[in-house]
Amino acid sequence: MPLQNLIIPANASSFADFLNNIADSPKPGYVGPRAIFNPHYIPPKILVQRKKAELVYGILKDALEDEYSSNLTVYGLQGAGKNLLINLIFQWLSAHDVIVDIGKNSPIIILNDCKDQALGQFLFNILQNLNDKLAHQLDLQESLQWDAITMWNTFKYLVKKSPRSIILYLSQIESMEEGVIAKVLNFAKSLDKLHVVTTINTGNHFYAFNQYSGLDHRILMNSLRSSDLYEITRQRADMAFHPWLEKDAIKLIVDYIIEYGTKVPGSCISMLKHLYPIVEEQGNLTAEDIRKVSQYYFEGVSIDSLTITDYIMQTRWEERLFLDYLVNYFQNSSRFYIPGKEIQRAYQMTAEEMGFTQKSHDMLQMLTNITRSEILLPSHFSQKSGADKIWVEDQATLSLHYLSMPVEEVNQVLEFGFGIIPEK
Repeated sequence: MPLQNLIIPANASSFADFLNNIADSPKPGYVGPRAIFNPHYIPPKILVQRKKAELVYGILKDALEDEYSSNLTVYGLQGAGKNLLINLIFQWLSAHDVIVDIGKNSPIIILNDCKDQALGQFLFNILQNLNDKLAHQLDLQESLQWDAITMWNTFKYLVKKSPRSIILYLSQIESMEEGVIAKVLNFAKSLDKLHVVTTINTGNHFYAFNQYSGLDHRILMNSLRSSDLYEITRQRADMAFHPWLEKDAIKLIVDYIIEYGTKVPGSCISMLKHLYPIVEEQGNLTAEDIRKVSQYYFEGVSIDSLTITDYIMQTRWEERLFLDYLVNYFQNSSRFYIPGKEIQRAYQMTAEEMGFTQKSHDMLQMLTNITRSEILLPSHFSQKSGADKIWVEDQATLSLHYLSMPVEEVNQVLEFGFGIIPEK
């Protein structure tokens, strides 16, 4: 888990200035697959949860400035950007010998990823990093033979002898024994120079922190808005793929993430990793490519022919015909979405063919029934062009929709469905 170096602008006189410079960085260009496959890659323009970054930095800044120990954890869903946020803070703290906006010597920063680490490996890695940073002459080969107690006592000795403050960064501590982490936290509280920063991947369940005595602050990394997810996905795609992906392709990737996955940057990057070989082979992406990868990547994408058949058997003729016209739009174009005006046109053709009076509410009800079946799903991105929106009593509805099944498969079921008398 190396600490990557960003260029700290000379005019950055505070952490806030540093964040401003990152936000105002020019659009990054093509850098190749490392933009998505290198887990430690930091893009030149970073979309960061600024308030959370300032909160974490403020806690560490106060502790370093007033020389007292402070332990904190940043927790949330895996892929939420916890490591990136903390890495940014460490970039600023280690940029100069003296921290610009604190006036204290830069701390020694020790990094350790706790995932799948046994106690011996955990202690050895920390000792090795600390020994290197402090330039001690510790015999690391000999230390491999030490027991855990000897390693622990040596760690405490080195920390106490350090001429500078130390920040110990332990990521993914949920995979470590709770008692070990609690021991490190409590040792830090007994000193003024050791600060422990941790991250926890909590999953989708409530996480209790009672087992970590000595923990002072807990900061939650929230899920992102659809617009932020789009910007992150677009940025990474622009850096990883050449030529660039279509905007609607990126929107569709994000739509699947929001619908079936977790709204975190890690999901965006993972999807791009899965799509990369397809783009390399074909030079582009289709809606079907994205659907197939989403079905593999997300457990919730489970609609199949039996589900559609069950839905079709319970629909009215006009609703089946309406769906048929909607599906034909995707069959006759390479579009990722069907806009509102085309949905309205499909309804108009249905009404003309079936000979009933057009009613906006009837159209919306049929569209709602179809989306409930998950054959067609509404996008989380609205159509910017007013001409493409559906207007009902001066209220614009969601205009963009995407097909969540292969066109051929839906058509086969519809052909079968047109021969079935609707259930009453």
